[in-house]
Amino acid sequence: MSKSEVLFNLTTPILYAAGNGNQEEAHTLIMKEPTARNMTERAVLKQQFMTIVEWIQTQANPDTQTVKEDIPDEDMEAEKEEFATAVSQAIYMAPGVDYKPLLGSFRSLMVEAKCCSVEDERPLTSSLWDKLSPEDIDLMIGCYLVNFLLPS
Repeated sequence: MSKSEVLFNLTTPILYAAGNGNQEEAHTLIMKEPTARNMTERAVLKQQFMTIVEWIQTQANPDTQTVKEDIPDEDMEAEKEEFATAVSQAIYMAPGVDYKPLLGSFRSLMVEAKCCSVEDERPLTSSLWDKLSPEDIDLMIGCYLVNFLLPS
């Protein structure tokens, strides 16, 4: 798995039609880094993410305005996962975060831009997106923001 991709383990598996005509259960999605073609969606996500990071910082360290200390090192996967969970929760709590454009841009990246696929690298379609649990979508957003927008 390259750094331009990240595995996401679903908390609620989804069923999809496998190539052999049988129904398979997907437990993992593969999310891919956005490209220049996805700049509009990326910009919306990044704006919302920066608002979330700033809010998390003020909650964790109300006496400081810096965001550098609480953001995990790129190589620290456990800390990244924990931070992604915090981000997915802060989406609902941080003032100034507008969930509708955040979700719309994220869905557009995952489905229309094909930045996400199921285990066998089959693109995530609208019908598969609709099978995802809301909890998984929130966690996916946190994971995606931390893995692909944090370093930039």
